Amino acid sequence: MTEMALQGRVAVVTGAETGTGAAVAAELAGQGAAVAVQYLASFARGKAVVRGIEEAGGAAIAVRADPLDRGQTELLHLKAGGAFGDVDLVVATDAVPTPVDPEDAEALADAVRARLLGVLGPLQAAVPAMTERGGGLLVYVPDEAGPDAFVHALARPVIEAAVTELGRRHAAHGIVCRVVPADAGEPPAAVAGLLAAIA
Repeated sequence: MTEMALQGRVAVVTGAETGTGAAVAAELAGQGAAVAVQYLASFARGKAVVRGIEEAGGAAIAVRADPLDRGQTELLHLKAGGAFGDVDLVVATDAVPTPVDPEDAEALADAVRARLLGVLGPLQAAVPAMTERGGGLLVYVPDEAGPDAFVHALARPVIEAAVTELGRRHAAHGIVCRVVPADAGEPPAAVAGLLAAIA
């Protein structure tokens, strides 16, 4: 993949204020994409990611949005589009921390539901605009780190199945849906490679 392979592309990355999401945002920007950095807990961390991208010569904005709220995720995509143009790529990470006692069934069910909505909501919210435009890339990047590995283990197969089904349903509209597998190496580079491959 050549340098600046993603020049002119626009990406939204959820959970991008820290960890895997921040690394994916930086990688995409480093390849030339303009990136909307979604954050929730910390404006300072979101802006720090943006500042790092800008200092490296990239383009980014920080957008606060709750990934569990469909209205806010739709607004996230609108803000990204308003700043940079049509969104080509949405990367959803496991951005909603959900540590829970596995012996508390109700709390566990709520935590799994939050994980599902936190990943699938931002992806699904991008579908109407991508369908109208005739294409786009939706990617789920699992993140097994953190104190909520049990919730992750329960939710991940469901999310992966839902992302696969989303891709099947919308393939005719040019929408490609992918899960970055655990053995893909560095997730940021894997995501950038996916986008470059369909560019």
